[in-house]
Amino acid sequence: MIFYWQIAATTQYLDQVSRLPINIQESIGKRWIEVATNVNPMNIGNTSTRGQEPNPNVVVMFPGLTFEFVYRINKTTETILLINCEELHFLNHGQTNSTLDDS
Repeated sequence: MIFYWQIAATTQYLDQVSRLPINIQESIGKRWIEVATNVNPMNIGNTSTRGQEPNPNVVVMFPGLTFEFVYRINKTTETILLINCEELHFLNHGQTNSTLDDS
């Protein structure tokens, strides 16, 4: 396995992920290995960039994980800095919203 990118993480990111169940942490780790072993890390997951080249911030969602991740690419040092991990909360349309039921 060839790694094209080094992976580093902010304290905030590590704190966020450390609170998750181990099986989810393992799934997240496998995704970052997949990113690090791809010549273009933005080919993995559903990505969007924010910021200027050459070192943009990237927002990514990976299939099968209900999280949104933010990382920064440093092309000079070939490093990906993991910044943020937020769980996505989807509205369950089968549930009623009490503010709407007050009509």
